[in-house]
Amino acid sequence: MREKILEAIYKKIEENPEDENLQKQVILLNKASISTIHSFCLDVIKNNFYEIDVSANTRIADDSEILLLQQEVIDDLFEEKYEEEDSNFIKLIKTYTKYNQDEVLKDLILRVYSYIQASPFPEEWLEEQIGKLNIEDNTNFSDTVWGKIITENANQILEDSILKLQNIRTKMTRFPELDKFTAKIEDDIDKYTYIQNNLSDWDTAVEAINTLKNAIWTKDQKITNDLKDEAKDVRESTKDEFKKVKIDELFIRRSCARYKIYVSNIKNAKRLNIRIFSKILPKKKRKEHYGF
Repeated sequence: MREKILEAIYKKIEENPEDENLQKQVILLNKASISTIHSFCLDVIKNNFYEIDVSANTRIADDSEILLLQQEVIDDLFEEKYEEEDSNFIKLIKTYTKYNQDEVLKDLILRVYSYIQASPFPEEWLEEQIGKLNIEDNTNFSDTVWGKIITENANQILEDSILKLQNIRTKMTRFPELDKFTAKIEDDIDKYTYIQNNLSDWDTAVEAINTLKNAIWTKDQKITNDLKDEAKDVRESTKDEFKKVKIDELFIRRSCARYKIYVSNIKNAKRLNIRIFSKILPKKKRKEHYGF
C-alpha cells in the first residue's frame, strides 16, 4: 500500500516538479501510519481498551474462529429453547424444518445475523425492517415496501418476456402460413400485458397470475418454416421466466391470515437474532477476540 502511494506521488511530481509540498510528502511517507481499516480500528481498540471494557489482549478473530463461535452460540440457543418448549420457537421450527432437521433454520438465522452486522445499529435496523411488515388488513399490498420490491421484479420479468414475444411476432406476421402460431404468441402477449398493467392492484394481479393458462401450442408437421420452432422456443423461455413470478409464495397465496403467520414467523426469528447478540458479546469478551 505504501509503495502504491509513493508511486502516485512520484507521478504527480513528474507533472509538477516544482511542487515542494509533493516533495515533502515523499519524506513524510516513511513515517506515516498506513494500514487497512481493520488494523486501524484494532489499534484504536487496543489504545483505548480501558474506555470500552475490553481486554488489552483483544485481537481480530480469523474466519474459522468466528464460525465456530457462532455455531456454538446457535446450538446452545436452540437447546435452551427446546428445553423451555417455547411456543413461538416451536412454531418457527414447524414452519421451516422437519423433525430433527433444524440445521436449515440455524443457517437461516445465522445468515440474517451476518447480514445485519453491516449496519452500525443492527438490532435497531432489524426492528425497523420488521415494523414495515405491520400493515392493516385492507391495505393494498402492492403499496407496501415489500410489495413494491416484488412487483418491480415481476414487472421487469414481464416486460422482458413481452418484448421477446413482440419481436418474434413481428417476424411471423410476414408469413401467412404461421397465422395460427402467431395467434398463440399474441394471446401470451395479451395475458402478460394484462398482469403487468394490474401489478399496482395486488389482489387483481394475484388472481391473474394464479389463473393464467397458456394456450396449447399448435402441432402441424406440414409447416416447415423455421420461425415456427424459433417461436416455440421463445414462448417456452418466457413461460420459464414467468415461473419466477409464480414461485414467490406471497404472490401465490397472499391472504390476511397467511400473511399474519408469515409476519409472526419473522418476528420469532428476530427474537432469536436478538438472543444471539446477547449471548455472543460475553463470549467475545471471554475469548478476547472480535471480528463479527
